[in-house]
Amino acid sequence: MADRFDWAFRIQFLYGSDARYLKSIGLLDLITDDTVQPDIPELWFLAHFPISGNAGGLDLKLGEFMTCFGADMSDPRRNVFYSRDYIFNFGCPFHGTGALLTLHVAPDLDVYAGIDRGVNVALEDNNDAPSFYGGAMMNCCKGKVCCAAMTHAGPENPRDNHGYRYLSDVLTTWKVTDRITSITDLNYAYAILFDLRG
Repeated sequence: MADRFDWAFRIQFLYGSDARYLKSIGLLDLITDDTVQPDIPELWFLAHFPISGNAGGLDLKLGEFMTCFGADMSDPRRNVFYSRDYIFNFGCPFHGTGALLTLHVAPDLDVYAGIDRGVNVALEDNNDAPSFYGGAMMNCCKGKVCCAAMTHAGPENPRDNHGYRYLSDVLTTWKVTDRITSITDLNYAYAILFDLRG
């Protein structure tokens, strides 16, 4: 309920061939090199705080969670097609490990802001520097159009906490009719690389 304090948690365990492609660094990533591997895609605690004069209050999520980047999700049951697009593999983080705030500004508008350990990083960060993850999601036209604009910015290079990588994604879903849905996914990636040899 939006008008009172509430809490929830999720623990998801995955064992299969998809796990080897979706791992977070430092969490079961070096246990085995077999085709079938274990993983923990989600392990989080959520607290909901009501805010007077606000449509839906504030959510605080702590732990490892799936990001809202792009049209494809790590769990293929949530996707339109079973196969994944190019952007999923190279332009969108699968998971974030850290803290994520979600402010439900209006019934059709959510704003996100958080800090995580980096792109698909769980416990062992290669540069020990935090990254920013955030954006906004809006619905309109009685739920027939949804637009999510998300960004992730932070250092991703080993032993370098100054070379930032920027990943941004704008996803628009339009339910044209009961049988036709249009999905437009725009992705922008930019990386600053430094020569660490001296």
